[in-house]
Amino acid sequence: MKDVFTQPNFITQKLCLKCRVCCRFSSPDTPIRPYLDAEEVLNLSPYIQDIYLPHIDNRRGTRIGLVQKKDVCVCPFFDTDKSSCNVYKRRPFDCQLYPFVVMENKHRNAIVVGADFSCPIIRSMWGKESFKKYVEYLEEYFNKNLTEYLEKNHCFIMEYQASVQKLFSVKRSTERFLPIGLKKICIRDKDIIQNFFNKYNSFLSSYSFLSIFIWKDILHIAWKIIEDHLFIFAKTGGWFLLLPPIGNGHQLSTGMDILKQLNGKDSAVSRIENLALQDCEEPYLDFKKSDLEYICLTKELVELKGDRYKSKRANCNYFNNRYKYTYRNFSRHQTQEAIALYLRWAKKRIRNNQSQDKYNEDEYYNMLISDSALAHQTGMLYAERLGLEGRVIYINNKIEGYTFGFPLRQDTFCILFEIAEPEIKGLAQWMFREFCKEHISYRYISLMGDSGLENLKKVKTSYRPIVKIPVFTTSYFI
Repeated sequence: MKDVFTQPNFITQKLCLKCRVCCRFSSPDTPIRPYLDAEEVLNLSPYIQDIYLPHIDNRRGTRIGLVQKKDVCVCPFFDTDKSSCNVYKRRPFDCQLYPFVVMENKHRNAIVVGADFSCPIIRSMWGKESFKKYVEYLEEYFNKNLTEYLEKNHCFIMEYQASVQKLFSVKRSTERFLPIGLKKICIRDKDIIQNFFNKYNSFLSSYSFLSIFIWKDILHIAWKIIEDHLFIFAKTGGWFLLLPPIGNGHQLSTGMDILKQLNGKDSAVSRIENLALQDCEEPYLDFKKSDLEYICLTKELVELKGDRYKSKRANCNYFNNRYKYTYRNFSRHQTQEAIALYLRWAKKRIRNNQSQDKYNEDEYYNMLISDSALAHQTGMLYAERLGLEGRVIYINNKIEGYTFGFPLRQDTFCILFEIAEPEIKGLAQWMFREFCKEHISYRYISLMGDSGLENLKKVKTSYRPIVKIPVFTTSYFI
C-alpha cells in the first residue's frame, strides 16, 4: 500500500480553484480520468452513485465514470457551479498527485513520472528551483514506496500522453511491470494485433483484439512480437499467456520458456490458455480442457422453427405482444445507464445465489459477474473504435436490455455480451433473436463459452449449437 505524501501538494487548492482545466475531459473514455484504488472505491462509494463506480466488490480499483455536461465530460465529484471538488479532503491519490502523472514513456518500454503541460501552473513553474526540489522528492518517493502499489494497481499507469513531459523513470516498476520489453495493451495496438488474428482465422472468440482488450482493467495485459509471432501475456500473481503464440508454426515451447524466465522454473502460474485442439500436440506439455464454445446456425436462431424452439418462440411472442419498447443502436452517452442496468442485474444474481445457500458453490460465478462489470464498461466506452456493435431496449424510457457483438470471421458473428432485466418475460429471447436477424448475412453465430458454469451451459445448449468447440489450457507435464 502507498504511504501518504510527506510534503504538501505542489499546487495549492486556492490555485486549483482558479483553473479551468482540471476535472474536465474531452471524452468519456479518456485514459486520464481519475483512478481509484480498492480502498478509495470503498471510502468514496457513499458519496456517489453506482453507475460512476462500476464495482460490485472491493477487490480492485477502477477508473471513474465521467458525467456528460453539454460539450464536456466532468468528474462526478466535481461541482461545476462552484468549480470545486466535493470530496477534496478524501480525493484519491491520483488527484493528489496531479499535475504529475504516471505513464508509459513514448517508446512504451519504461514506466515514468511526468508533468502535464496542460496545467498552466506547470507551464509557469517549469525549471524553477521549487519545481526541481519537488521533482526530487517525487523521484525518491516513487522509487522507495510505490513499486508494489503500481504492480497491484496496473490501471493507475496511463498510456503515453503527448502533453506530459517526462521527469524520471521508475526503474523497479519498469522491471516488474514491463519485463523483457513488453508493451501494455492499448487501443492504438488494435490494427497490429488484429492482423495476426485475421491470418489465424479461428472460430474461438478469444482470437480477437476486442475480446482481449475489454479485460484490460481486470488483468494486466501486455504483448510483444517475438520471432514473427504475437505473444499476449497477462498477469495475476504471475505471468501467463492468454493465447498460444500467433504466427506461422507452433511456438508453445518458446512461450513456456519465457514464462519460466518471468515466473521462475517451478511457478504454478505459468500456463498457456485458449488453445484449440490442433494446438495440443507437444508431448511434454499437459493439456486440459478448460471451456466449450458454442457455434449456431444464424438461420435457425432467426427462424426458431420446430418443437425444440417452441419455448423460445413463445417467450419472443409474449414480449412482443405485451410490452411497448424501443429498440435502437447503442450510443456511447448511454454507457452510464447501461452499466446501471448491469449492476442491478448482477446484484440480483448474486443475491439469488446467497438466498439459495449456493454462494460457496457459485463463488467463481459471482466473481465473474463482478469482473464483467468493468469489461462491459470498457467495451461500451471504446465500442466505435473497437468495431463493437451494440443495441439497447428502452421500456418506459429506461434501458432494460442491451446486447453487443462483433464480426469474428467473414462467416461468423460473435455475441460478446447481453444483459436483460430478468423480471421482463421474453425480453432476453426477443432481443437475442432480433440481433441475430440483423446479422443474417453471417452463416454462423458464436455464443462464446460457458466458463465451466452449468447455468450458462444450459442456456447456450438450449439454442441447439451445431458444434461445440473444446478449448484447452496447457502447462509443463514434466
